[in-house]
Amino acid sequence: MKKISKILAFPLVIATMFACSPMENPDLIQIEETDIDGGSLYLNEGTINARLSSGGIAPILWTSGPGGNASCADTGFEFDESTIRNDFNKGKFEAEWPDGFTIEVVNGKYVNWSFDGSSGQCLEAVAFIVKGGPASHIYIYDGGETSDEGLVSPLVGKKKKENADLSNLTICYSLTSCTVDSD
Repeated sequence: MKKISKILAFPLVIATMFACSPMENPDLIQIEETDIDGGSLYLNEGTINARLSSGGIAPILWTSGPGGNASCADTGFEFDESTIRNDFNKGKFEAEWPDGFTIEVVNGKYVNWSFDGSSGQCLEAVAFIVKGGPASHIYIYDGGETSDEGLVSPLVGKKKKENADLSNLTICYSLTSCTVDSD
């Protein structure tokens, strides 16, 4: 009887092993290849290394350069202005942001941003370089967007992949004159 139980248990164990194979991460999406030199949207087998921002922007994974730090030139766009690489330590940025920009970091990982063009200046284009771990994510906005949420640094870890804590943030931007409605 014990022999029969072992024989019947073996197929059950095999079936359970295959049924419990790792599921695909629902945060990872399929996306077309990018042509930015040194950057990639792919992590493994055509899977992107981050969730889309709340506004639907797919980040570019940047692993080149010193420590995975990207520069504004690495975005593939020519921006008129940029901030320094602003380090994030103990829940605070080391430097102030340019007039009009508001930056909020949630749980040490997620970046929310907004731009107030009340000074007669509007965003023509902006990119955020979100650095954490050995790489960066580059989020590019070229349609006059003035806010977004949920920008995040790349995934790290071998077994349990999680987004790295924010190390630093760079803003690359171009402004244009605009009229501001005064309600």
